[in-house]
Amino acid sequence: MEMNARCIACLIKKQDEKIRKESDEKKKLSYMKEVLHILGNSKDEETMPWLSNQIDALYAKTFPHAVLPYAAIKKHYNEMMCAMEADIRKQIQCKEDALAYAIQLARVGNYIDFGALDEVDANFFLDLLAKADEDVLDSQKYAALKQDLANARRLLYICDNCGEILLDKLLIEQLQFQYPHLSITAMVRGGEVINDATMIDAQDVHLQSICHVIDNGIAMAGTDIRHISQQAFQAIQDADIILAKGQANFETLCGNGLPVYYLLLCKCDLFAERFSLPKYKGVLFHEDSPSSSQ
Repeated sequence: MEMNARCIACLIKKQDEKIRKESDEKKKLSYMKEVLHILGNSKDEETMPWLSNQIDALYAKTFPHAVLPYAAIKKHYNEMMCAMEADIRKQIQCKEDALAYAIQLARVGNYIDFGALDEVDANFFLDLLAKADEDVLDSQKYAALKQDLANARRLLYICDNCGEILLDKLLIEQLQFQYPHLSITAMVRGGEVINDATMIDAQDVHLQSICHVIDNGIAMAGTDIRHISQQAFQAIQDADIILAKGQANFETLCGNGLPVYYLLLCKCDLFAERFSLPKYKGVLFHEDSPSSSQ
């Protein structure tokens, strides 16, 4: 996905909001100048997750005392979702179309995003989770996904955030049950970045117990194929079909001509407009589609 002027404006606005409570005006001014320097010297082909990664590193260096304790946040959401695992699995198994419901739940899980959202409201998330089956899948795109799954041999599932990864695990279970011929690999981030899922999160929800798990070799949001490890790049190349979760994976993978189905929740105005959906509605999108998707 090409760099977007509105994304740059949003990123600058977020930086201003993040430092507003800081008392050292000289440090704030210097920081914002550095942010603008990073953006102003970026190449047109850079992705917003890559730029955000550079700015997040600058923020942590300049205001280390203000960085949120994401390790504790991630542990909290992983534990919260693991406590619900058995009940959610039963709910999935009771549905007439268990795969569709597992997809709907996995999309809702994409709400747990401390990068895209100013505030993650646990109660709002649980409400979205309870109403997940009301956010129906586009029938044509769902049918196309199932056909591609039936014809594929290797599936790569690219995870996004903590907590959400438990719902990814339950979706992978359904994929294994309904398409037992599929060889499934899950991919997480290669290092800590905001609340994105890493190997630690995969271990927390026991994802390795059901499928092969690798990391992408880099601590940044999304899956920028110019910067990931050779192992991760090869896994992408070898996959007959890819399921990629979240906005950052869309921003870094879309436009590369890969066999990707995107599962995400619209969490910003730009994505809501792109897919012609209200905020917090789910997307199932395939790049071969002519325009937008629900």
